[in-house]
Amino acid sequence: MMLRPLLLIALASGACAHTTATFSPSGADRFPARPAGCALDAFVTPPSRPFQEIGVFDVRNRGLDQAGTLDRLRALVNAQACQAGADGIIAAANGVGIYVQAVAFRWTAPAPGQSVPPPQ
Repeated sequence: MMLRPLLLIALASGACAHTTATFSPSGADRFPARPAGCALDAFVTPPSRPFQEIGVFDVRNRGLDQAGTLDRLRALVNAQACQAGADGIIAAANGVGIYVQAVAFRWTAPAPGQSVPPPQ
């Protein structure tokens, strides 16, 4: 039965594929990078606090390594988002709950109860 080895090879090659995220800036503005591994706020709906979109991540899910949780998506985009100066992401999932896109943003107002940070 030649079909079984071919099926195993196909499954094994799919399991080795990696999910990737490509960042595209939303405009000409560039922002100072945040420290590597910075904390990112993550939402599935736009937050009520004012923010500015700075870019979009297109997520390409491959094999078994998929962005199926918000924590997995945040880990996937963290390095690029911090480098772009993002404070957080707003995630969008497809019809089966796999995250396929995320908007990177910067806060434009302090959180309730916080003072405005000094200019850098």
